[in-house]
Amino acid sequence: MKASSEFLGLRHAAVTVKNLAQSLRFYTEVLGFSRFLDQDSDWAMVSFAGTTLSLVSRTYSGPLPSEASSGGSDALPPRGIHHLGLVVSSIQAVDQMYQHLTLPATLASYPSARAFPPKLHRDRSYGFYLQDPDGNLLEWIYVPSVPYLTKASVTPVSDPFELEYQKTAIILLAHGSSDAQWTRPILALRDRLRSELPAVFIAEAYMEFARPTLEDTLQDLLRSEAHSSGVKRVLIFPQFISSGGHVMKDLPSIIASASRILPPDWKVELAETLGEPDWVREAMVSWISGRLRRESLPNP
Repeated sequence: MKASSEFLGLRHAAVTVKNLAQSLRFYTEVLGFSRFLDQDSDWAMVSFAGTTLSLVSRTYSGPLPSEASSGGSDALPPRGIHHLGLVVSSIQAVDQMYQHLTLPATLASYPSARAFPPKLHRDRSYGFYLQDPDGNLLEWIYVPSVPYLTKASVTPVSDPFELEYQKTAIILLAHGSSDAQWTRPILALRDRLRSELPAVFIAEAYMEFARPTLEDTLQDLLRSEAHSSGVKRVLIFPQFISSGGHVMKDLPSIIASASRILPPDWKVELAETLGEPDWVREAMVSWISGRLRRESLPNP
């Protein structure tokens, strides 16, 4: 069986730690990881550059394969890598691989290899463990709302982060609302991007009913350290699912008017809408179908 088209890469690992709080500080404050999940006392997840790392305390009580290696469900190694995660973009991809591995002929030539039944974990991720012929533990896993839910194989040729990305400023341009709650998803996306791209100027702007306006944000950019560090390109991401009157007519006019305050050698570009890239639509399908699927699963 060839790798599924939903395979996103080897983008996850888990290591065992003695002191979870200390390890969280080390990975975030020293190495620059971002906290992704840290509500539990025996397990946490951090992220960096499109990958995630689980920090598993020796006191961890979550689900593990009951017969992995030879030590049983509580046989965590004293230190080092506990398992590597093969990340996929849907629950269906997890089930398909498990079904393939449990066919009588698939592992017949590898008597010590074994796939353990899929489980729904406390963080709502869904996956199964696979023990390879040498006893190494892999996990085929789907995790909803994770930073690595993109496919490296479909990176656009015009990817703004490919060359000298630090010289590009990013603005998330949304419609706007007088309801402060409406802006929360935009601000959450902004903050997530800032943690993933700390060297890039990233800010939000609104067409109407909320501040900052696009001109406000461009003025902030001109006053920022990004300007003095050589930024001369602004990439605007419209926060719309598809192109319509706002994107095709209103945004170009708003951008042209606000951009007059920029130096003449600056370049301003309007990126595609959120729903245009194929992999974004695939992520939406996985999220919608995955939620329905998870609701039908028993509580862990």
